[in-house]
Amino acid sequence: MFFPFFHKPFRFKRFCVAADDSVLTDNGKIDVLKTGMILYDPFGTNYVSLGQIVGKPWREGRKFM
Repeated sequence: MFFPFFHKPFRFKRFCVAADDSVLTDNGKIDVLKTGMILYDPFGTNYVSLGQIVGKPWREGRKFM
């Protein structure tokens, strides 16, 4: 992947991925729907769970303060 907006462009490589058998498909690939991952979207400043916004950064922890 190439990101030209960084000051010094660099590329990412996938390496050494480990997953529990419960999130694998029948052919041994990771089924992301089974993982329950939450990602941070720095461009939209949202927490995203496979396409749905599930929270806002710097706001979710306020109720615990």
